[in-house]
Amino acid sequence: MPEPVRPEHLLPDDQNFAQMNGVTIRKGTMGAFLANLRILSSLPSDSPEREAIIEQLKEGIPTMRENGLFELFAFRSPEVAEAIGVEP
Repeated sequence: MPEPVRPEHLLPDDQNFAQMNGVTIRKGTMGAFLANLRILSSLPSDSPEREAIIEQLKEGIPTMRENGLFELFAFRSPEVAEAIGVEP
Protein backbone atom coordinates (compact mmCIF):
# COMPACT_ATOMS: atom_id res chain seq x y z
CA MET A 1 0.00 0.00 0.00
CA PRO A 2 1.50 3.38 -0.96
CA GLU A 3 2.40 5.84 1.75
CA PRO A 4 0.93 9.37 1.65
CA VAL A 5 3.18 12.13 0.35
CA ARG A 6 3.77 14.82 2.93
CA PRO A 7 4.78 18.41 1.99
CA GLU A 8 8.21 17.98 3.56
CA HIS A 9 8.88 14.99 1.30
CA LEU A 10 8.75 17.34 -1.68
CA LEU A 11 10.24 20.46 -0.15
CA PRO A 12 11.81 20.42 3.33
CA ASP A 13 10.92 23.25 5.71
CA ASP A 14 14.37 24.84 5.34
CA GLN A 15 14.13 25.09 1.53
CA ASN A 16 12.10 27.57 -0.52
CA PHE A 17 12.39 25.97 -3.96
CA ALA A 18 13.26 22.73 -5.73
CA GLN A 19 14.14 21.71 -9.27
CA MET A 20 11.98 19.07 -10.95
CA ASN A 21 12.73 18.14 -14.57
CA GLY A 22 14.25 21.55 -15.21
CA VAL A 23 11.36 23.49 -13.66
CA THR A 24 12.02 25.61 -10.58
CA ILE A 25 9.19 25.04 -8.14
CA ARG A 26 8.89 27.64 -5.40
CA LYS A 27 7.17 27.07 -2.11
CA GLY A 28 3.73 28.68 -2.29
CA THR A 29 3.37 28.52 -6.08
CA MET A 30 0.38 26.17 -6.02
CA GLY A 31 -1.44 28.26 -3.40
CA ALA A 32 -0.76 31.50 -5.29
CA PHE A 33 -1.92 29.93 -8.56
CA LEU A 34 -5.22 28.81 -7.02
CA ALA A 35 -5.75 32.16 -5.29
CA ASN A 36 -5.16 33.99 -8.59
CA LEU A 37 -7.61 31.69 -10.37
CA ARG A 38 -10.26 32.65 -7.80
CA ILE A 39 -9.48 36.34 -8.31
CA LEU A 40 -9.60 36.05 -12.10
CA SER A 41 -12.90 34.15 -11.94
CA SER A 42 -14.47 36.96 -9.92
CA LEU A 43 -13.27 39.89 -12.07
CA PRO A 44 -15.42 41.34 -14.83
CA SER A 45 -13.99 40.73 -18.31
CA ASP A 46 -13.29 44.45 -18.76
CA SER A 47 -11.45 44.86 -15.45
CA PRO A 48 -8.05 46.56 -15.77
CA GLU A 49 -6.65 44.21 -13.09
CA ARG A 50 -7.17 41.11 -15.25
CA GLU A 51 -3.98 41.42 -17.29
CA ALA A 52 -1.66 41.36 -14.25
CA ILE A 53 -3.51 38.36 -12.80
CA ILE A 54 -3.38 36.52 -16.15
CA GLU A 55 0.37 37.14 -16.49
CA GLN A 56 1.00 35.83 -12.98
CA LEU A 57 -1.06 32.72 -13.75
CA LYS A 58 0.85 32.11 -16.97
CA GLU A 59 4.13 32.19 -15.02
CA GLY A 60 2.81 29.40 -12.79
CA ILE A 61 1.68 27.09 -15.60
CA PRO A 62 5.00 25.17 -15.93
CA THR A 63 4.92 24.34 -12.22
CA MET A 64 1.27 23.27 -12.42
CA ARG A 65 2.05 21.04 -15.40
CA GLU A 66 5.05 19.50 -13.62
CA ASN A 67 2.86 18.78 -10.58
CA GLY A 68 0.19 17.16 -12.76
CA LEU A 69 -2.58 19.61 -11.87
CA PHE A 70 -4.03 19.70 -15.39
CA GLU A 71 -4.01 15.89 -15.60
CA LEU A 72 -6.17 15.64 -12.49
CA PHE A 73 -8.47 18.66 -12.67
CA ALA A 74 -10.46 20.37 -15.41
CA PHE A 75 -11.37 24.03 -15.47
CA ARG A 76 -15.02 24.78 -14.77
CA SER A 77 -14.70 27.98 -16.73
CA PRO A 78 -13.57 27.64 -20.34
CA GLU A 79 -13.14 31.42 -20.39
CA VAL A 80 -10.56 31.32 -17.58
CA ALA A 81 -8.72 28.38 -19.21
CA GLU A 82 -8.62 30.23 -22.52
CA ALA A 83 -7.44 33.47 -20.88
CA ILE A 84 -4.36 31.76 -19.44
CA GLY A 85 -3.76 29.52 -22.45
CA VAL A 86 -4.71 26.13 -21.01
CA GLU A 87 -7.01 23.67 -22.75
CA PRO A 88 -10.28 23.38 -20.78
